[in-house]
Amino acid sequence: MLLLGLLVRTAFGTANRPIFLVLLILVLLVMSGLRGVTVGADTVRYSEKFNSFLETEFSGVRKLISMQKEPEFYVLSWGFGRLIPNVQAWFAFVSLIYLLGVAFVCYWESPDYVFSMLYVYCMGMFFFSMTGLRQALAMGVIMVSYYFLVKRKLIPFLLLVFLASRFHRSAWVFLAAYPIAQLKLGWKGLLAGLFAFMVILIFRDSLGSWMTNNIPDELMDARVASYAEGTARLTASGFIIQSLMFVFCLRYRRSVVEEVPHREALFNLAAIGLIFQAASISIAEFFRIGMYFDWSYMVLIPICLQYESGEKSYEFLRTAVEMAFVAYFFYSTVHSYGVTPYTFFWAKPLI
Repeated sequence: MLLLGLLVRTAFGTANRPIFLVLLILVLLVMSGLRGVTVGADTVRYSEKFNSFLETEFSGVRKLISMQKEPEFYVLSWGFGRLIPNVQAWFAFVSLIYLLGVAFVCYWESPDYVFSMLYVYCMGMFFFSMTGLRQALAMGVIMVSYYFLVKRKLIPFLLLVFLASRFHRSAWVFLAAYPIAQLKLGWKGLLAGLFAFMVILIFRDSLGSWMTNNIPDELMDARVASYAEGTARLTASGFIIQSLMFVFCLRYRRSVVEEVPHREALFNLAAIGLIFQAASISIAEFFRIGMYFDWSYMVLIPICLQYESGEKSYEFLRTAVEMAFVAYFFYSTVHSYGVTPYTFFWAKPLI
């Protein structure tokens, strides 16, 4: 990814031709489709279910599907398997939907496709799509709904969020983006994130019980209940990294919004994501919810970089940020599990 991006920039002097975006998307699509079952914490389970559906006739689908979370996902999985009975093709199809959402937003908003795709790869968006297939489908649809969010077309926006929620119920949270998108939060968004972090840090042991006692029963489905009862927590490092990225972007907010007013929504999405990232220090699953908003950085950061005065200053800052992403990638792969090391599906898994 990095070498391809650098070659594109060096050879053509620009990183914003559509063909470059297509090439970068194809690289990720091939990686996702050819991955082994050891790549991604849940890949084995999804593979086993897909293969079990291949042996299921139509008459037995209803009973099998009724036992699953988000049955629509498994209906789609079963239907795909009837057409193309190959699990690698299924993995590629799910990634295609997710990456089409990424490509849609990048094509419309990003001034630097190479930078945006480097963010997607290095900051965990792509690898998450290989382990959380249901949410990957939901996020692909949610990213398309961003267009209708900023165009203030409520009905298409609602329909797309509804469609996304069929694959992962947590997608309903993106409804909050519609009323918040046009607010002028600015630095107040950062303060809200810091305030949330401090409150959750103090009451981190009580957040789950608060959710159980205050969320209405009709909204407390099995997924939300599992979040409330979860004991896993994340460190504050994710919140610190997002806070730094948000502060970096806020430096350029006035210039960005004055030229393109609808991009205020990107800053507000980042602010919402920061609040959910703060909540992950109490309940780890909240980082998954935050991802419905965190993707905004893949276009927001390169947009902001455009407003850096002076070509040399811009080149230096862009390179520094990209190297920081690469450094984070190598650091996180050393200290993570499930998605690394990468193996092809025909290779013997590495121990």
